[in-house]
Amino acid sequence: MCGLYKRQTDLFQAFLPLERDLIGIRFLRNKQEYEECGGQEVRYKMPYCVMVKSASAGHDIKVKEDNFGCKASARALGFIRPQKSFLDGEDGLRFGIYKDLETAGCSSRHITLCDRKVYGIQLAPLHKFTKAPDVIICFTNPYGAMRLVQAHSYSFGNKMEFKMGGLQAMCSETTAYPYLSGNMNISMLCAGTRNLCKWKEEELAAGIPYARFEGILTGLWQTVNPLERDGKKKIIQEKLTAVGEDPTGIIFGKNYDDNLYEFGKSVRR
Repeated sequence: MCGLYKRQTDLFQAFLPLERDLIGIRFLRNKQEYEECGGQEVRYKMPYCVMVKSASAGHDIKVKEDNFGCKASARALGFIRPQKSFLDGEDGLRFGIYKDLETAGCSSRHITLCDRKVYGIQLAPLHKFTKAPDVIICFTNPYGAMRLVQAHSYSFGNKMEFKMGGLQAMCSETTAYPYLSGNMNISMLCAGTRNLCKWKEEELAAGIPYARFEGILTGLWQTVNPLERDGKKKIIQEKLTAVGEDPTGIIFGKNYDDNLYEFGKSVRR
């Protein structure tokens, strides 16, 4: 299986503009799963998004509730229960991020929170996993996000239910929501994680349920010819060759929208 995750990583990185490792997130349901997990046990506290940043830099780690230095992420990922002040919107209103209590409460109740029992979480580059993760997180730019949506549409249709609010980006939007819903989600990130992790301004994140990952990979491959232009096809061809994949199916000088557009003045008669 380890070889499968390495090949999936190589293909994904060939098709998309990525500067960071693909990150796998695996929920550990009990103490036995946690102890058998090969990740390095973290001995200190840090925010969940910093854990994700650490995994994107190549680290294979496992964490428990005591490691969470951010109460919002511990709540989103199922380690602690939400308080009434959060669900009612009192917390959000107090922070000044909503105009009134009704809006704050509505927004808080729509933030995805894990309601499944969890003992710990493993975070690591996808290629280091020996068991299937639950969610894949990837960082890309708007062009890469477009390609992910096109690939998802190829394999699953274009009915997608994105959930974004500019808050709790790593814990809720790209982990909890894909995990619980089975849907891919695009996140514009949030002020907290951009401050803590210093993501680039043009970066955004996608959370992909692992059950849909293979279909999205297929969609990325199959839509290269109709949707990618020759410059990007050349880059993909070179990347595929570099990882030992056969790029001969790539066709240059042809796209789905050839001869579809018209420019210039209309002819009056």
